[in-house]
Amino acid sequence: MAEKAALVTGGSSGIGLAIARALGEDGYGITVSARRPDKLEGAAQDLRSGGLEVQSVAANMADEDNLNALVEAHKERYGRLDVLINNAGVGIGEAMDSLTTKYVDMQLGVNFRAVVLMTRECLPMLREAGAEHGERPGVAGEEVPSGEVDEPDRSVQAERPGVRVRRRQQHRAMRDRCGERGQ
Repeated sequence: MAEKAALVTGGSSGIGLAIARALGEDGYGITVSARRPDKLEGAAQDLRSGGLEVQSVAANMADEDNLNALVEAHKERYGRLDVLINNAGVGIGEAMDSLTTKYVDMQLGVNFRAVVLMTRECLPMLREAGAEHGERPGVAGEEVPSGEVDEPDRSVQAERPGVRVRRRQQHRAMRDRCGERGQ
């Protein structure tokens, strides 16, 4: 069992998969999540074939029960959380004058609400791991099609001064590292 563990939402492709791979290569046990089980399991198998310790948990981040089940599955498997990557995101390809409420709600649910709820649910494990390392735990919110997730970060900082929120520069540094693999 890995001594460090990370949870990556939106981990079945792109930058999420690249971040999961980079963390796994750094010795983290990884829980990857995405909403499509078949694509997620393919990505998880690819990571495992590279010798990485990976658990895959399908979850629709717009559904709070799915989100809570994801956090619980990670906790059951690893018992700790050192890094949370809030990478899941959806975009809407509709013009402003024809936006449908269903898609607006879905985008807000995944790109904003899920980031806030995941962070809230993961804070106890992040704090524990941070205390072991003698530092504040890290939370990363991925840039999403509507812009950078900024307000949840400020909310976490305002209410939880013991949590370090990884900001734009750290996001970009991870992207630079993952570069080609995230494309």
